Amino acid sequence: MAHKVLDFTHSVIAGCVREGDLVVDATVGNGHDTAFLARRVGERGHVWGFDVQEEAIRSTSQRLCRLGLGDRVTLVRDTHASVAGYVPRPVQAVVFNLGYLPGGARSVTTTAGETVAALRASASLLAPGGRLAVVMYRGHEGGPLEAEAVLSWAESLGVSWTVVRYGFGARRGSPPEVLIAARAHAPR
Repeated sequence: MAHKVLDFTHSVIAGCVREGDLVVDATVGNGHDTAFLARRVGERGHVWGFDVQEEAIRSTSQRLCRLGLGDRVTLVRDTHASVAGYVPRPVQAVVFNLGYLPGGARSVTTTAGETVAALRASASLLAPGGRLAVVMYRGHEGGPLEAEAVLSWAESLGVSWTVVRYGFGARRGSPPEVLIAARAHAPR
């Protein structure tokens, strides 16, 4: 199920990211989303990737080098809440994949407070027509609280935003779901 949610997320982001764009992977993890974004922005674009764990930065850097995409990405070992302090101009997309590092310590997770701060900062950087994608996992200790905080943040967005929530409500356990928040295009 996680793959279906991630495939959906990538298709939504692919619809707004073009060659030359600037984008953000707010939680690089093992670098799958980062590599996807680096391919989308091409040689003229750039990806900013954030993670608090050195293991995630190292794994992502190795993946990008193997794929020949390392020169398109700046990796930052810092909280995703600090995005506005690093990214120099408006971005077309921001991707969040919340929870813990797959294969890493499950005790190190994103948290509700930092994620909401990161969403606010990311929303302020988003260009007209840009999209935020937030993949949420309720299956870890802080997951339900974090997902509810993300949904509450989304409810506070104004009329210049379109918000869509996608998931598998009839499934057992705690399947992932994604929230897409799209900023309206500038009036012509």
